[in-house]
Amino acid sequence: MSDRAKPHVPPKTAMWQLIAGPIIWSVHFVLTYGGTAIFCAKLEMGPLALPLRGYVAGVTIAALVAIAITGWLAWVKWDLTDDWDYIHEEPTDEERTEFLGHAGVLLCVVSAIGVIFVGLPALLITGCI
Repeated sequence: MSDRAKPHVPPKTAMWQLIAGPIIWSVHFVLTYGGTAIFCAKLEMGPLALPLRGYVAGVTIAALVAIAITGWLAWVKWDLTDDWDYIHEEPTDEERTEFLGHAGVLLCVVSAIGVIFVGLPALLITGCI
């Protein structure tokens, strides 16, 4: 065996936290557009779109809450408040964990913007025609 230490592999939970925001965004996208298609095609809704608006608003709020929780967990992992002046140039476990937290926060911000833009048409829905 060599004297070199094996590179640190982040735990699987760290990787799941990293991609949780985009996964929530994609599930929201499918539920929103799939639900809209079912409401409009199968249920033959007329010009009144109140149930559809409520459905899209509910799915959007649930997705934003889930992304906020995921973003908070990534923020805690990032540990910016304690190490804001720390230079991140060394290949240590702490810096890898903080990098995953930083990337997770940024992905949650992008995912939240995507969820808002996918859910935004619910404000303008007047019917399925």
